Amino acid sequence: MDKVEEVLRKAFSPDSGVSFFPIRHHSPACAFHVQRAIEMIKPDCVLIEGPSDTDSLIPFIVESEPPISIYYSCKNGEERQACYYPLLEYSPELAALKKALEIGAAAAFIDLPYPNLASCEAKAEKKPNSGKEAYYDDYFLQRSKYIGILCEKENCRSYSELWEKLFEIPAMKLETKAFVGNMIALCLHSREGYPEELLLEEQCAAREEFMASQIRLRQKSFKKILAVTGGFHTSGIIRLLESETLNPQTPISGEAYLIPYSFEECDMLSGYESGMPYPSYYKAVYDNMRLDCKDSFEKASMLYIVKLAKALRKRKEAVSLSEEAAAYSMCLGLSRLRDKIQPGVYEFLDSIRSSFVKGELNLSTSFVMNEAESLLQGEKIGSVAKSAPTPPIVLDFSEKARLLKLDLSGAAKTSVLDIASNPRHRMISAFMHRLAFLSVPFAKKTYGPDYEQRKGASIVREKWDYLYSGKTASSLIEISHLGGAIEEACENRILKLLSSECPTAKDAAALALKSGVMGLFKNQSVIMNAAFQRIAADNSFDSLVLAAESFIYMKGLSAFLEKDASDSIPSAIREAFMKASALIPSLSASDEKQDFMLAERLKTLSFASKSSASASDREFFLEALEALASRSGCPPSLEGAASALAYESSIIGMPELISRAEAYFNSTGRMLSMSGRFLRGLLLCAKDVIFYSDEFLAGLDQIVRSLPYDEFISLAPDLRLSFSEFTPVEIDQIARKVSLDSRKLKIRPASGEKEIKAAAEADKLIHSYLLERGFVS
Repeated sequence: MDKVEEVLRKAFSPDSGVSFFPIRHHSPACAFHVQRAIEMIKPDCVLIEGPSDTDSLIPFIVESEPPISIYYSCKNGEERQACYYPLLEYSPELAALKKALEIGAAAAFIDLPYPNLASCEAKAEKKPNSGKEAYYDDYFLQRSKYIGILCEKENCRSYSELWEKLFEIPAMKLETKAFVGNMIALCLHSREGYPEELLLEEQCAAREEFMASQIRLRQKSFKKILAVTGGFHTSGIIRLLESETLNPQTPISGEAYLIPYSFEECDMLSGYESGMPYPSYYKAVYDNMRLDCKDSFEKASMLYIVKLAKALRKRKEAVSLSEEAAAYSMCLGLSRLRDKIQPGVYEFLDSIRSSFVKGELNLSTSFVMNEAESLLQGEKIGSVAKSAPTPPIVLDFSEKARLLKLDLSGAAKTSVLDIASNPRHRMISAFMHRLAFLSVPFAKKTYGPDYEQRKGASIVREKWDYLYSGKTASSLIEISHLGGAIEEACENRILKLLSSECPTAKDAAALALKSGVMGLFKNQSVIMNAAFQRIAADNSFDSLVLAAESFIYMKGLSAFLEKDASDSIPSAIREAFMKASALIPSLSASDEKQDFMLAERLKTLSFASKSSASASDREFFLEALEALASRSGCPPSLEGAASALAYESSIIGMPELISRAEAYFNSTGRMLSMSGRFLRGLLLCAKDVIFYSDEFLAGLDQIVRSLPYDEFISLAPDLRLSFSEFTPVEIDQIARKVSLDSRKLKIRPASGEKEIKAAAEADKLIHSYLLERGFVS
């Protein structure tokens, strides 16, 4: 304890030149006491742990409506990295900024800029990452051995529950100096469990040295300073300030903007490593604290019991007032049992689970807890001050939307676009597709051509639902590193995908199609050249056929494309077609699924040969089909598809087609078991033969009739699957045709009323007989 008292004496001395306030990020208790500390110390400068090159944003931060975040991006070698510095209303950093402004003190951030931290590879390797990196986190504090021991001693299930019990709930009862002392004790003991080498490797030491140097620099201009720093770093900074020399890193600046943020993104349970869980609940606690309410947690728990009951009643769930009272009573009882002076969020959750969940907690009752956690998290989205700096891409979005007459008022809108004949509508479509490509939440297409699946090329209208929100702006800022305009960002992303994530012909072709739909033709020649290279290097039949399909689809959209962009499409189709055709004779399948998939690709390739291939190219394709079908061990669906396409092209006649089917159905063992797969491939590529060739239908009917009953039953599932390409109306037509041709099927007329009554009486007699003898109950 002597060490704790020594650090406390150095850290919190209102009469000294530099005082410290150690915090946990996004803690209502810390936010409450840091304001008290500023009132007590009356510093002329407040220094805060935060990126030191974003001081220019401070005036806009205090004017904004939290939750907000500083969005930070920088280049680390060839890679661009980004991180977030969220601020909620109860973040102690924001509370300190506002209080400093209120008393007329200067305020500044003093931590290393993000580009200095982004180069730390060890951090990325050792820490879990939710996809959005936070500027700071509580990684070391949460995972220290000391915290684990303390959780066990205090009977707490997690670090968050321990923190709430020891710091949040008693905050209003403690003097500020006592609160700071508790923070120093917790953080100092937690830090002692880590070797200095690890802290050095993880850049903790570098950050602390930089912050110490910034404090020392401000001491030249200010008499009284309060440094608001993460609790884990406070003792390290104090120790460094006592040294004679400091060698901080040279700061490297990046790009930073303010963006709206949400409670969901700030919630620890959503993956934010530095956050506390349940931001809406703790916002309510903080609101109570600011009113100097001594039972802040008790009132918040009562509020959320009422809110939850109301929400459940809206769902037509029966929640009585007595159950609400029971939940509140249990909250209070659990807090006493757990040695807490007020019930916290964990007592709230345990009490509503006991009082509101009917029966055991399972899939049918979990909605109660889900609703509770949703309320505790909240849905609030902040807003950035209108005067805050705005990146060029956001301005470009606003200008393009204005020119296209899109409504950005925040109300949901629907736009129906005639993409074939209306130039402005075509421009709106391209704009919407560009935003979707960049994953900017603004518009969703609900009707129109399916460019992803290459379907509906003849559809000439699109329908889009769109809504402008804070998430639209924040997403645009997040991709601002790709360019200063929407079009530029799309082009840069395409080039990046082309160089790193488009290794196959189908990937490059899909990207070419996507760029055409977005109306991006500046790099179309680069994309097409890359596609030709991928086709030449690709030996995957599946990839080559899908590439050809994408280019054929693009050919159908040529009215939307610039002439220069569409000139190379026929050549691309031919290259993919010929390369795929050369692979046909050697095709093989490892299982039934792959067999049918390859049969589907043959069908696609046949369509390509009819629409785009020359006579000689088609002849090469047909020869490859025959080589495949006549090969020993050819997969059955592939053989069926190849035979059907050969018949359609008059390479073989109907007798040969029936003969190939008979070879399967009249065999035994494994070949007989695959006859349904052969038929499925055949009907996939030539189902019209059923309707227009009595000879084939009669032959197939005869083959099936000649099967022994047991063999027919074993083949029935595959036979049924073979006819899955037909519509119910077509199947009805086939059944009628077979029955009329055979004239052997006798359809029994429906039973009359007399027969139905007799059958019902017989059923009763049989049931009575079985009941008397104990065969049924």
